[in-house]
Amino acid sequence: MRFWGALLCWAALLAADLGAQGGSVIVGAYYYPQSRQYLSPGQLVTLLVRGISAPDSWATQIPLPLELSGVSAVMQEPLLGGYRKPMPLFRIQTIPCGMGTIYVCDYRAVTVQVPTDLRVVPGLGELPRPATPTITLFENGVAGSAEEFELVKTTLNIVRDCMLMILAEHPSCAGWVTHADGSLITAGSPARSGENVALYALGLGLTSPPVPEGQAAPFPAPRTEADLLATFSSGPLPAPVVPDSTWVRPDFSGLVSGFVGLYQVYLRLPDQLPPITTHPGEGPGRLTITLATSSSSDAAQIFVAP
Repeated sequence: MRFWGALLCWAALLAADLGAQGGSVIVGAYYYPQSRQYLSPGQLVTLLVRGISAPDSWATQIPLPLELSGVSAVMQEPLLGGYRKPMPLFRIQTIPCGMGTIYVCDYRAVTVQVPTDLRVVPGLGELPRPATPTITLFENGVAGSAEEFELVKTTLNIVRDCMLMILAEHPSCAGWVTHADGSLITAGSPARSGENVALYALGLGLTSPPVPEGQAAPFPAPRTEADLLATFSSGPLPAPVVPDSTWVRPDFSGLVSGFVGLYQVYLRLPDQLPPITTHPGEGPGRLTITLATSSSSDAAQIFVAP
């Protein structure tokens, strides 16, 4: 129920200290893990912000609005002829004190979507270089400081129930992986060898056909342009990203029709699962699924029947 409840939040869209002058300060971008400072076209990303007072609010319509409770965001890339574009907003939410590694009480989490038309900028000679756009937040017309990011093709993140854009009541940081019927894979409902499963993800980049930022994906669902591979292992950590004959291409990788910025990956588990150690009384074992593109990777563990 928690899985579908969080997804219904998506479905609802369908129907540093500050100076005396004020302004917001972007102190980071939330990822899993949180150390990356990269963005990809069309990505939903949650910015951690100090210095805004807007109340918690959700976008309630499609296309996503360019302002929520007086807050707006602008992406700029001066090296692309003065590229400047407003960013659609998904949600503003207060971060509870002490959540994760955050121990201050004046942060807001502002989830925005990266424009899909920003690519690369001219470099030395014939070689283009990645765009390094900045994001600036505004509240009631007052601009905050600009935060710089690097644009890459993908910033793959498997959706987890502890992501700030979802903020589950009791987050376990488990990946959202489901059976073919849409029910969540759990210890009480493990997957089996040869089964078709689905993973939900963010940051898989451009699609064919393209979908403008802020818009819901059409039907049939657009496929991702990035070459996505998957592999399976019994270890607790993601498999080393050195694609070889053990890596397979998912049956489908693309946007979820009717949703904004949400991707789905369909794949079939191996008929012969890797050796998985189980202990009496501990229930099903765990299988690690690693997904990778040329610029990013992520992994999730699922329960599998012994």
